[in-house]
Amino acid sequence: MAEVKDLSATDASNTARFPESQLPSTVNNGARALEGMIARFNQDTNGSVTSSGTNTVTLAAASVFSAYAQGDRFMFKAGGTNTGAVTLNVDSVGAKAVQKNQAALEAGDITQNDIVHVVYDGTQFQMVSPPKVPVGFGTGDSPQFTGIELGHASDTTLTRTSSGDVDIEGNIIYRAGGTDVPVADGGTGASSLTDGGVLLGSGTGAITAMSVLANGEMIVGDGTTDPVAESGATLRTSIGVGTGDNVQFTNCVLTGNLDVQGTTTTIDTTNMVVKDSLIELSNGSTSASNDAGVVVERGSTGNNAIVAWDESEDAWIVGTTTATGASTGNLTIAAAPFSCAALTATTITGSTSIALASGATVTGINDTDAMSDASATTLATSESIKAYSDANVKAPGIQMTFETNTADSDQGQGKVHANNSTLSSATVLYIDDLANDGTSINSFVDTLDDPTAPNSALIYIQEAGTGTAGVIYQVNGDVVSASTYSKVPVSHVATFGTLADGDTIGVVVAYSGNNGAGDLTSTNNLSDVASASTSLSNLGGVTATAAESTSVALAIALG
Repeated sequence: MAEVKDLSATDASNTARFPESQLPSTVNNGARALEGMIARFNQDTNGSVTSSGTNTVTLAAASVFSAYAQGDRFMFKAGGTNTGAVTLNVDSVGAKAVQKNQAALEAGDITQNDIVHVVYDGTQFQMVSPPKVPVGFGTGDSPQFTGIELGHASDTTLTRTSSGDVDIEGNIIYRAGGTDVPVADGGTGASSLTDGGVLLGSGTGAITAMSVLANGEMIVGDGTTDPVAESGATLRTSIGVGTGDNVQFTNCVLTGNLDVQGTTTTIDTTNMVVKDSLIELSNGSTSASNDAGVVVERGSTGNNAIVAWDESEDAWIVGTTTATGASTGNLTIAAAPFSCAALTATTITGSTSIALASGATVTGINDTDAMSDASATTLATSESIKAYSDANVKAPGIQMTFETNTADSDQGQGKVHANNSTLSSATVLYIDDLANDGTSINSFVDTLDDPTAPNSALIYIQEAGTGTAGVIYQVNGDVVSASTYSKVPVSHVATFGTLADGDTIGVVVAYSGNNGAGDLTSTNNLSDVASASTSLSNLGGVTATAAESTSVALAIALG
């Protein structure tokens, strides 16, 4: 396919699309081909095509290129910013260097979205569009100016005053020839300063430097002349901590030891906090003859309070005294009441007796659960009192222990529990085969379903002691023996109070009896039989067992 670059500058030579004696019907095709050439050339040179890459740039031209020819030109929109030398490859014809002023491009000469215009010179592409880095301002160039105006032409002019001197508006800011920048221009006025020396100002004169301070020296001023370096006693006197000074500090932290050798140390703090775990009094004594302790001044309230070691009694004493912290010797101390949460001693000796609030004299502590050695002068422990109460408090019926566990398993000797922690929702009672005292009740429990009535028995459970908690159930099914305990199906009747885990309870059972099978008609009523047993048989009854008779009696007694 021919392109604009293939056309001849000689008009008569352009015969490919418009030959001599051309048929009229072919003119339109030739004209269209020429218009296509022009349109493709325009697209390749109007910057509407975007390149790809930053340093290795590729371009898809609208015109067809099989080889580069001198004078080929392209104008495109840069797809990236270059970071160094650039090559351009059009339609994969081959990568050719892109240069400016016969030199490789520098970083930033092309930035993304720039319109770049290049022309092929027969060897490489020359960038016709101006580069972003002006000629002579590259990183390797040294541009030269007479002066630079910073922001405004009349008030911030950066110039070269003389060889090596740079100034702004006449004020020297740099001197390279060894001449010092004056203090008035913001310099030090000195070409060198003592290493480690403290700088001293002198008006507009040059700054001077003190000699390096010796070990222990400090700079001290007098408010008039230049400060000087001092150390030792001279320094302490100058700063007010000499031997004749009365020194006062707001806060003082000592990292070493503090040795106070006077006769009295007064501490006027509001609170004193001591980190040491032990405070030693009477340090340095060769023999003990003085009472020692802590005195609390009470002012007009009364005698001072004291906690002291009474040397004459060889014992501690808590009391009151007229002594002060300055007193020595055998102090007169009156014992005072002492209160504490707990007192542990090998021997507790009272001057008369140890009296409790009730006034009873206690000679010992009784920890026997059975209270077999109880007396008027011994106290019982709470454990023994509870054990004795638990062992002796009774509730009506069989003595058992209530258990809050709801598992279908034996919870231990004497335990009774339900299959639901909400007793009103329980449907099964689990009753151990043994009562609290070890008596077997298994055979008795197994008879709870003997009567043929739908609710064969009534079970009444009451907490021992206060009797303020309990529950009543009706037996409504067959009792199941589970080796060491029985499972009794029940329906809830009533609950009062709350039974707690471990409560001692009494279990009372009242049987309902069998369903009646007879009637009272004239042929077999009670008057037609010779004996009560025959009457009972006519009514479908059975002779009650001894246990059932007892249950009936209990039911009558309970109302």
